[in-house]
Amino acid sequence: MTADITTNHTFDWDTGTWSTGLTNPDKDTGPTATTATVVPVDVSILLDRSGSMQGLEGDVVGGINGFLGDQRDGEGDCTVTLAQFDSEAPFEVLASALPIDQVVDLTVDQYRPRGATPLLDAIGALLDDAERRLGEGPANGTVDPVVVVFTDGLENASQRITRSDLFARIGRLRDAGWTFVFLGANQDSYLEAGRLGFAGANTQNFRGDSYGMRTASNEFSRGLTSMRGKVSRERVMHKVEFFDGRKDAEQDDDTR
Repeated sequence: MTADITTNHTFDWDTGTWSTGLTNPDKDTGPTATTATVVPVDVSILLDRSGSMQGLEGDVVGGINGFLGDQRDGEGDCTVTLAQFDSEAPFEVLASALPIDQVVDLTVDQYRPRGATPLLDAIGALLDDAERRLGEGPANGTVDPVVVVFTDGLENASQRITRSDLFARIGRLRDAGWTFVFLGANQDSYLEAGRLGFAGANTQNFRGDSYGMRTASNEFSRGLTSMRGKVSRERVMHKVEFFDGRKDAEQDDDTR
């Protein structure tokens, strides 16, 4: 049984413990709207479109479209924002907070790798957009935000956001109930994601090739499908263990 988040109490997403005031749902007088209902999920997806992704265009597009197809059949309401980034366009929105069944499939004409990797600036812009749209919804328990980053390269071109600023911001949002997921290729994703504030349990390495990219997309879809099927109190632990202890993309990378 997981615990509910109560006013003025925060949950440590890395350790799975409360800072104060653990609430036992078994002692509650009854379920509440925020703990026993399936609240909408708002997903923000950030795709690395830098030059190092050349050759994987079809696999990125296929992986994202497979994810969209899976989620159209998922439980509960889900809105999706899809954005891509490179040094020529640090933040380009392809779909903005659309209901999942209204999101149009990505095309190879839209996804053309180029330029460098302003990862920090792109994540910052994605969070600017999400916070502006969602307002106090996450704090009030009326929406569960999920942010996922797919990247195959290291930060090398940001001009606006620093790692320390982003680390603090992601920490604040995680404390407010946001879920952050990092899928990275050709790097130590745990090191890079950890420096930005992502939890290790919500991070995976994947192989930077056709099969690896599709497996990474499938892994995110699996985790999100599981989350969407849970009521709010069951999502507390899922937010810190997004992949439910199973990491297929990383296992593929380790065994090839």
